[in-house]
Amino acid sequence: NVACGNYPLKDYVNVDLDPTTPADRHVDAFTFLGEQATDSATEIYAGHFLEHLDKPDADRFLAECYRVLQPGGHFFVIDVNPGVGEYARIVRRAYPDIFQANDQRDHEAFFARHGFRCHAVSTAFRAPDRAALEAVLRMDFPHCWRGLADGVTKLELTYAISVYHWRKD
Repeated sequence: NVACGNYPLKDYVNVDLDPTTPADRHVDAFTFLGEQATDSATEIYAGHFLEHLDKPDADRFLAECYRVLQPGGHFFVIDVNPGVGEYARIVRRAYPDIFQANDQRDHEAFFARHGFRCHAVSTAFRAPDRAALEAVLRMDFPHCWRGLADGVTKLELTYAISVYHWRKD
């Protein structure tokens, strides 16, 4: 579970650079993957991690995951669709250097080049009140949440996530 944040998964090695998270290993993803033997993992999960990498690092990350994953193993990536919904608009404002494209086709083409199949899921986060909404923004965007919260007028953040999967043959 690469870049697990505050969401460790049972039966995974949970990895995150942030020492305040409940990760099993507090190390960056590239260091962790570099320590793993070729063909040693049965499954790799990266939830909301790739959106924080520039394209060269994302390519490098995917190549390392491919190296570490054993034949028959599965790799799952959960990622925000950068062109759909209020939450995506907030993400683009928070990370303008990373989320430059608003077009989902560009996003899907990146993963298709690496052999992923895409499953799009539309959803929404409905906050019971403004404090809960700000708590979510503070957790997701600790470096800039106040400025982002000022631009949000509703208690519902619509968004779409994409679930990308490939199986190493």
